Amino acid sequence: AAYIVNIARFVEWPAEMFSSPDAPVVIRIVEAREFPPQTLEALSRQQVKGRRIEVRGFDASDDEPCHIVYCNSAKPGVLRSVLDAFADKPVVTIGDEPGFTDLGGMVMFFRQGTKLRLEVNLVAKRRAGVGVSSQLLQVSRVVEVGS
Repeated sequence: AAYIVNIARFVEWPAEMFSSPDAPVVIRIVEAREFPPQTLEALSRQQVKGRRIEVRGFDASDDEPCHIVYCNSAKPGVLRSVLDAFADKPVVTIGDEPGFTDLGGMVMFFRQGTKLRLEVNLVAKRRAGVGVSSQLLQVSRVVEVGS
């Protein structure tokens, strides 16, 4: 949860992604029922750039705007449909499945020894039209995957 919030702190979304100056940063979690409730509560108590965080489950039929989608699923079909749904929208897609960025995801968590690291896909970032701080890129493995 802390990593998701920290990533959000280093992202700039287009202004039109927020309906008002106090609109929340909306994080959708794919297969949220598999997330420990205390983790979801901890996320909801955080703020990013003066905005509260609102955590919701992911429903493919829901077209409410969101800012981050965390793909908590190892099912390739689920990952592909989520990534396709947000491919050209200013939404940060985050996952931890190996090959997540190869499928078009923007940020992937991976283990390097005992440390949790990040991989950022610049092609997905450009396609989404969001800004990512150079500070985040400096501590990440940067790849350019996709078209």
